[in-house]
Amino acid sequence: MLKESPEGHWRICWPIALALTVAYCSSLPVVEPFASLMSKWDKVVHFGVFGLLATLLARLRWVQHRAPLGAYAAVLLVAIFGATDELHQSFTPGRCCDLSDWLADTLGAATFVACYVRSTAYRTLLEHRLVVRNGERVTFELPRMPMPRFA
Repeated sequence: MLKESPEGHWRICWPIALALTVAYCSSLPVVEPFASLMSKWDKVVHFGVFGLLATLLARLRWVQHRAPLGAYAAVLLVAIFGATDELHQSFTPGRCCDLSDWLADTLGAATFVACYVRSTAYRTLLEHRLVVRNGERVTFELPRMPMPRFA
């Protein structure tokens, strides 16, 4: 069981906010200058955004208490959301439903969650508190990560 997450049910706000942002952005028609740029980076953006969404779900305490099924559920939920997002895009002018976008969504979710579950350094980086409050004093602390050694 992963125990790095502090208490707090507020964490559900982040994946909800990201999902609403994705839904809003996918309802906007693509304007022509932006379309050529998106055609080059489309799959990378899908991979990263839906990977982030899955990681935010995997960080929820109720998901972590159900490990490893919780991690699989996070990937499955994001894959279903990606499919509904692609279906939603088919009704938006200038957009289409694309199976390769859904595959990028699902692969991003699976990759990011696997890294989160398996990599202690990645999980430590994500779970580190940047803002630390000591009484009235507030400080910013970066995580202490060991530097890689190259032979």
